[in-house]
Amino acid sequence: LQTGIAIDDDGQRLESLDLNAGATRLTGSVAGNRLGMFDGKLALKSNDISTAAALLLAEASGRVDAEIALESTSGMQNADIKATLDKVRYQTFEAGSGEVRIVLGDLFRVPSADGEVRLTGLRAASMDISRLHAKAAKRGETTVFEADADFADGAALAAKGALASEGAGYRLTLDEADLAKGKTLARLEKPASVTVAGGTVVVDDIRFAIGGGSLAATGRAGENFDMSVELTKIPLDVANAVRPDLGLAGTVSGDARLAGTADRPDISFRIDGDGISAAQLRDAGMPPFAVKATGTAAGETLNLDAVLSSDNGIGARANGAVPLAGGSLAVDVALTSFPLAVLDRAAGNQGLGGQLSGDARITGPLDRPNAAFTLRGEGVEANVLAEAGLAPLEIGASGDFAGETITLERLNASGPAGFTLNGSGRIPIAGAGLDFSIDGVAPLSLADRQLASRGASADGTAQFALRLTGAVRGPSIAGQVSMEGASYSDPLANLALANISAAADLDGERIVIRQGSARIAAGGAVTLSGSVQITSGSGYPADLRIGLDNARYADGSLVVATVSGNLGVTGPLLFDPLIAGSLSVDRAELTIPETLPGGAEGLNVRHINPPRKVARTLEFARADDGTPVPSGRPSVARLDVSVNAPNRIFVRGRGLDAELGGSVRLTGPVTAIEPVGGFQLIRGRLSILGKRIVFDEGRVTLVGDLDPNIRFVASSPADGATVFITVAGRASDPLITFTSQPELPQDEVLARLIFGRSIAELSAIQIAKLAASAAQLAGGGNSSLIDSFRQSTGLDELDVVTDSGGNAAVRAGRYIQDNIYLGVEAGASGTTRGTINIDITDNLKATGSAGSEGDSSIGVFFEKDY
Repeated sequence: LQTGIAIDDDGQRLESLDLNAGATRLTGSVAGNRLGMFDGKLALKSNDISTAAALLLAEASGRVDAEIALESTSGMQNADIKATLDKVRYQTFEAGSGEVRIVLGDLFRVPSADGEVRLTGLRAASMDISRLHAKAAKRGETTVFEADADFADGAALAAKGALASEGAGYRLTLDEADLAKGKTLARLEKPASVTVAGGTVVVDDIRFAIGGGSLAATGRAGENFDMSVELTKIPLDVANAVRPDLGLAGTVSGDARLAGTADRPDISFRIDGDGISAAQLRDAGMPPFAVKATGTAAGETLNLDAVLSSDNGIGARANGAVPLAGGSLAVDVALTSFPLAVLDRAAGNQGLGGQLSGDARITGPLDRPNAAFTLRGEGVEANVLAEAGLAPLEIGASGDFAGETITLERLNASGPAGFTLNGSGRIPIAGAGLDFSIDGVAPLSLADRQLASRGASADGTAQFALRLTGAVRGPSIAGQVSMEGASYSDPLANLALANISAAADLDGERIVIRQGSARIAAGGAVTLSGSVQITSGSGYPADLRIGLDNARYADGSLVVATVSGNLGVTGPLLFDPLIAGSLSVDRAELTIPETLPGGAEGLNVRHINPPRKVARTLEFARADDGTPVPSGRPSVARLDVSVNAPNRIFVRGRGLDAELGGSVRLTGPVTAIEPVGGFQLIRGRLSILGKRIVFDEGRVTLVGDLDPNIRFVASSPADGATVFITVAGRASDPLITFTSQPELPQDEVLARLIFGRSIAELSAIQIAKLAASAAQLAGGGNSSLIDSFRQSTGLDELDVVTDSGGNAAVRAGRYIQDNIYLGVEAGASGTTRGTINIDITDNLKATGSAGSEGDSSIGVFFEKDY
């Protein structure tokens, strides 16, 4: 920067100014006199004005070349401006290119102009103007001007008029003004003028035709007011020609009158709006609304009364005082109805429903208002509430808003199944200062929706009392949660808990379970204590203790056990926690199934051109649908549990009855448990076809899963040989084999064991009986030759029996009515016997029999099952 500075009685001067700032250079000289007017010349050349603008703490860019000549003559300030602009941007103003060539006269009093302005690519105040051309010419004491502009969306604006001095001021005359977009949208109905003299503005009956409506204004404004404005059904969509993003719709009518003085104006107005809407409101799902408002003002206060309504049930009213300069608000707002469904689209289609109503009183200054309010919600619904089983809710609240903080004196909510919530405290709009307390009752049945996939359910209630502090984003939570007399049922795990009692504390980062206990429906009890860290991102580290007291568990098929002991759960719950401890089995029963399950494996079937209904079924079954498999591994608990059972481990089924004892250690993840250990025989026997055989040895071994391997061996003398019976294999599917010493075929071994004689000495019927017995011992059900013959004859019973002498006999029977059964038995020695059973009631029966040897009997029996 170089310049010469001179200050004297005549004024101030900058001489030989030369400023270089980046790509900008400003040169010239300027002098200012005592009257505040300037003379001189300045030249600005800049390929990029950004650096020079930064010196003035402004953001700007673009190329500017300008010459400005300033001259003061006869007390008038004149200026001659020549400028070229290229891609100029200053804050929100942009000009793609342009030229300014204009001579201005008497700038500080009644301006005159001679020249023109051309701009393209103009963007200002959210308006996109592709071209602007304005020119003015001085004709004597009058400046005649005209301007036209083309908007980017096709709208066009044109205006013509004149500016001339009048008395102590000037008159602005508007001859033409039109806004069009394909058709005329707004038009000046007749020439109009505005006179400015001193501090007074006089409007001479300006009238615009706007769409199918009109606007008229006339009157005086200054130290004294006498101004009238009238609106008649003005369509708001006219503004869209200039600002398409507004998307306005609807019409507005009304009138306003301004009277009084500048320090005490007297204002009255009336506004009627119908079908009012805007793009942002429609995007949010808000329907068009109607508004009616009236108001008066005297002095510095505007008294307002407004009513808003819509076709979908929105209703609101506001009335009170609004300050025009300083002072405080005093406005009462009544929300008579507001359907939450209106906000659903704006909220992202969250299934909002229900009605809100309430009232508020707004006070304080306009820039920092305060409000005291009450709010009511009826039938409040949302998807998240429905998923939690909390819809619909009834809500009530009261409090105030001041200093960017909401203070709730009361918050109440109630919902299905006895859910209640009460709250109060301070909620800042942003930052710290949160201090909010809530308490209430939550029914445990709310969890049933999440438990439904496994058929589980919970019953009872949980009481909670919590306090939230810190910031709204990431608050700290402290308080207590408890429950008494709750229950839980899980058919999938064959588990039911009753009389559940628990008490836990929250201290912001941890949940501490002070006490937890429950009674197991099958017998026994369980207790729980410890803590869980709830810090975000920690995986929820836990340190829990579980106690079992004679807890009885049945898996519903193989195992029934009564267990006592203690377990600990440690490590992050979300990242493979460890379950460790020691359990003592007081009694356990392992039941061997009487029949085998079906052995067919599932086939990978690919359906080609299935019928429509079949295809629909396959879609429901999600067969071969390409559903992606999760790539992330879920958390899997790890085990390290020792199970001790010195005795009373019973294995029963298919004639087997044994007692064992021992220990086993369960390790590995719960998805692939690796048991190591086993149980040894204490005592046992096998009952087979009326014979009781004592086991010599036995062992139950668990390796790899919870379906144990069993091996029991018993021996029995039989017709000159020693028979060995071995029960071995998986408990769910054991294999029974027969061997002997000396070694004999299995059918011979079985014949000597059952009938006490060689298979060569058996009759054909006894051989069939032998085959059926072998099949039943193997768990094959009733698929014997005898059973097949019974089915083919239509008999209800067909069996081969032996008498005390070992002779074979055939027994057959059939129901001739629902309650009458006839039977007959024929022996190898030629004897026969007929029987009849009559069911008089479910518990009372009569029986009779007659034999070929002359013996007969009759009796009445009462039976009751418990």
